[in-house]
Amino acid sequence: MTPDYISTIIDQIKEGDEKAFGKLFKLYASKLTGTACRVLKSKEVAQDIVQDVFCELWRQRSTLDSSKNVNALIYRMLYFKMYGLLRHTKVKAQAVETLFRTSVPENSVENHINFEETKGILQRALLHLSEQQRTVYYLVKEEGLSYEQAGKQLNVSPITINTHMVRVIRTLKTFFPGR
Repeated sequence: MTPDYISTIIDQIKEGDEKAFGKLFKLYASKLTGTACRVLKSKEVAQDIVQDVFCELWRQRSTLDSSKNVNALIYRMLYFKMYGLLRHTKVKAQAVETLFRTSVPENSVENHINFEETKGILQRALLHLSEQQRTVYYLVKEEGLSYEQAGKQLNVSPITINTHMVRVIRTLKTFFPGR
């Protein structure tokens, strides 16, 4: 794989050549997936991220420059996609931690009343979610499915499930200020 070969492929992709794009995908997909898998610890999520990178690359094909380092561009795109996913995962983990801290530690009357209030607020907050978000919330939080399991059940990727959960948690946080 010489720099001239890559430059030729990039020029063809810039012109909309899908076969050339397929060649580029074959050259990089397994390496990118391996890198993403080591960071994300999930082959399925890594494959989804790599797909996202190549979809974005195809959308931006008209801006590609064959004289630039394509390898660096592709890996930079992968890095930013992984960073975004991990950042959202961290937000989700913090929200779950907050929910655990507000759970009922004892069976006192005051705690029971607070728990019932919180449960009522949660039920009202869930009404503000889209149907898809409520379904994802139910599968992940109520049934305890992993993002991958919920994704399979809904025929969407775990990244889509993660995106829905980030939005769910963001919405729920607005109903629980100071908690």
